[in-house]
Amino acid sequence: FSFNHADVGQITLQATKPAGGALLAALTGTSNAFVVKPAGFTLSAIRCSSYAAGSCATGAITSPGNNPGANSAAGSAFIQAGQPFSATVTAINAAGNATPNFGKESPAEGVVLESALVLPTGGDDVALSNPSAFGAFSGGAATGTTFAWAEVGIITLTPSVADGDYLGAGPVTGAVSGPVGRFIPASFAL
Repeated sequence: FSFNHADVGQITLQATKPAGGALLAALTGTSNAFVVKPAGFTLSAIRCSSYAAGSCATGAITSPGNNPGANSAAGSAFIQAGQPFSATVTAINAAGNATPNFGKESPAEGVVLESALVLPTGGDDVALSNPSAFGAFSGGAATGTTFAWAEVGIITLTPSVADGDYLGAGPVTGAVSGPVGRFIPASFAL
């Protein structure tokens, strides 16, 4: 038979066949436990954690400070380098639907973000601050508000299962985001 489970977690199947006649007893059986892991992760709602001058490029983007997704040095500014930004991650199945059981494991699985420099070419590709700072998962999604990137430029973000191994069934990596930025200088010093 074919089995399709739209959510994630450790599963055990049980089957029963009723008795058939005087000489045939009922049959029951249980499968070994197996793991259904997310097909991936998606990112959404990337925005300034605080839409205020000095912590978000309020002159370039409107409230609530959504990531403009600049793809060149001429693109709209997003946020000052080192200021916190928010993102929501969703664990999804092969059909692209949320998997509500993600984050309810014991101990709970989490997600970590990895940044990659897009522009400027040859720039300093520093690590993202607080890369696993997502809150509790609900309905397969969680939001973090303290991510920060301490350089100027444009990056992408890639979500993956935080411990690199979903319930012993291997790694799960999500889709690479579109451009995040432009991150701009917070100030200049002489």
